[in-house]
Amino acid sequence: MSENIRKLINDIKPAQYNAGAARYSKALNNYYFVFDTNNDNIPDKFLVYSSLVGSWSEYVLPNIYDFGEYITSAQEYYLLFASAITGQMFRFEYGFDDNGTQIDYELETKRFDFNTP
Repeated sequence: MSENIRKLINDIKPAQYNAGAARYSKALNNYYFVFDTNNDNIPDKFLVYSSLVGSWSEYVLPNIYDFGEYITSAQEYYLLFASAITGQMFRFEYGFDDNGTQIDYELETKRFDFNTP
């Protein structure tokens, strides 16, 4: 797998290695990687490797810095991400199918000081 991302990570300076992170989700069979390719100590590239289909996807997400999983009482797994600069948490969607219709979504966020959304 490293050959696929070698070009992306070759220019990362050693001082920025700590700005990268990785996570494997056994429930989803996915590997998640974030890298700081701008060398500003804020991750800017987000890659997902699906071990089910053996392919890479690149996403544009807001400076993802840390990962976590939330498991509901119904044993549903949700992958969560924390932003490196905004103090926000994000949930990564998975398992959707393309049925040809527009996707409706709502993004709710709170200010950093936990005031009104």
